[in-house]
Amino acid sequence: MFVRRAVADDGPAIAGLLMRAAARFEVKDYPLGLWPDGIEVLVAISDGHLVGWVEGVLDGAYTGPGAPTPPPHGYVLGIVVDPAWRRLGAGRMLLDGFEAVVDPDEEWPAMGRWT
Repeated sequence: MFVRRAVADDGPAIAGLLMRAAARFEVKDYPLGLWPDGIEVLVAISDGHLVGWVEGVLDGAYTGPGAPTPPPHGYVLGIVVDPAWRRLGAGRMLLDGFEAVVDPDEEWPAMGRWT
């Protein structure tokens, strides 16, 4: 299994994953291989099949607690792993490289650094 940036040809498989495993997420223009400007999309691939997806926004500046923290920073908007592949490391691989930025006012870290 490996993680890479999504390409337009991944769009239909991403849409299928969302409809099958996380119907609450909007498929947007994924079936057409398009995603909104400013959105970063990573996919987990195993044996030629898309088994996971993460969508986020990369931002160049962070001024909150712990600043200055070097960019880039990311907000993870959604992550989905195919039910057959859960608990096998796909989600961890999709988020690997994001480091939590501690915010004492928040229960869970909302920001991270993508390395």
